[in-house]
Amino acid sequence: MTLEFDILQTITIAVVVLSIGAVIKNRIYFFQKFFIPNPVIGGIIAALIALIGYSTGAFFFEFDTTLQNIFMTAFFTAVGFSCDFKAFKKGGKLGLILTLVTIVLISVQNVIGIVLAKVLDINPLIGLATSSVALTGGHGTSAAFGPVFETYNASGATTVALSAATFGLVAGGLVGGPVSRYLIKKNNLIREAKAKQLKEAKEAITEEVQPYSGLSEGKMFNAAYQLIVAMGIGTIVSLLIESVGLIFPGYIGGLLMGIVIRNLGEFSGKYNVPTREINTIGQISLSLFIAMALMTLKLWELKDLAIPMIIILTAQVIFIILFIVFFAFRVLGKDYDSAVMVSGVTGFGLGAMPVAVANMQTFMEEYPASPTVFFVITGIGTIAIDISNSFLVTFFVNVLT
Repeated sequence: MTLEFDILQTITIAVVVLSIGAVIKNRIYFFQKFFIPNPVIGGIIAALIALIGYSTGAFFFEFDTTLQNIFMTAFFTAVGFSCDFKAFKKGGKLGLILTLVTIVLISVQNVIGIVLAKVLDINPLIGLATSSVALTGGHGTSAAFGPVFETYNASGATTVALSAATFGLVAGGLVGGPVSRYLIKKNNLIREAKAKQLKEAKEAITEEVQPYSGLSEGKMFNAAYQLIVAMGIGTIVSLLIESVGLIFPGYIGGLLMGIVIRNLGEFSGKYNVPTREINTIGQISLSLFIAMALMTLKLWELKDLAIPMIIILTAQVIFIILFIVFFAFRVLGKDYDSAVMVSGVTGFGLGAMPVAVANMQTFMEEYPASPTVFFVITGIGTIAIDISNSFLVTFFVNVLT
């Protein structure tokens, strides 16, 4: 029996899936500890129900996912609006180094996935789906690129990528802290950490902070208008890019326009960009996008790809540990701040930015705080991840197809 759901019914189910995920997360500590998002929890439950129906032949779901692409584009366009060139200047040399480290991390992750996929005799795009798409990119990037891979005969790429992204959230939380503690002890940074703590106790770190007065209705309208304009013009930009023969996901144009509109406003002063409201719309879009992507997963497609996926993901975890210990820590300065920073790099390199933040917060409960590092990871790291990952994955897709 096939159960068909129209566009309104589909989004209603997505909201129910989100709500179920929120209830379960609030009651189960494991999901809270590893920052598993609500749509991931609820979406996987919905996908398991669909798997039972498919396997038994009792029922099969068909959803109208028209809005899924719109939510995807809205989220990535909002990511573009988060790219403030002034933030790179504020982060200074450390921010630039972090960006370069992130680019190297993403590139090597993808090479590992592609090479192992060829060794295991599976489609290289499946290897790419278990690389930076899922790990550094997370569920949003996985759900965006998976369908692109499937158009090039990489059957099951979306399911593999989203499953790998879920694995990455847990792995990032498990690996980050222990690796940083190992570096602290191995390099005798305890004394430096205590000296830093004493210095920061004597010095007040002053930073201009805008008071938060809640979301503004007027700004929310302005945010929606700017976001829609960026998305609309972005479709034309995407078509122009595709016209030269390159393969790009549909959201790239919107992301680029978000960057342009944000920074034109910042540098010209002619108009204001309500970034808080745009980010809110983006996060709502992301939650609905992921919920819809996960609840339409075809888990039965994992049957032949489960073992190769496990092998590639195991290799990715081993790689990032070696990458952090022998490269990132050294390049970032080989000092106490570097040890704190790499706990964040491990978090977003395997999982997502919330995992990176959680790793650093947990680390700094035991060791002194490092406000500069915290800003560089959350402020510049977010920009470096989302934008460089999108373009680097697109580069590898064009090489492989």
